Amino acid sequence: MPKVRFACLANSNKEGGRCLAGIVLDEKNHPVIEDGHPKWIRPICKTVHGEIPTDLVAGINILDILEVEILNFLNLESHQPENVLFWENSIRVVGLYDKSGLDAFYASHRWIFGNRGKAIVKEEIDQHNHSLMFIKAADFEVYQDTKDFLSR
Repeated sequence: MPKVRFACLANSNKEGGRCLAGIVLDEKNHPVIEDGHPKWIRPICKTVHGEIPTDLVAGINILDILEVEILNFLNLESHQPENVLFWENSIRVVGLYDKSGLDAFYASHRWIFGNRGKAIVKEEIDQHNHSLMFIKAADFEVYQDTKDFLSR
């Protein structure tokens, strides 16, 4: 089984467990670049939603360098080509990624999914070769609609 090393950029709650994702690294811990962009990986399990059991990844932190053994690269032509099935007992922390190297992870896409709207139409999703992206916001605003918030 091939081993893949990656810098963890997400360890978030997901229905029934956790979602782990990051940038693939080479043997010298440099990001792997494909088609001009950092290569992402999202290890998933054979569970209802692909979630990873929480107990397997509870101690994993952002920027930990992880290594997993891949069972299946799934459908690389899908709208989530980063998904890979992995052997659950293989996941291990092998280092810590130096945060000074994060600039190499930023995506250079003009638009997140090729449009300027809040969503992408179903007919266009298969035209994209990524579902994950690391962005650097130069300027942003936080807006909260209190009317909507209070009605929940």
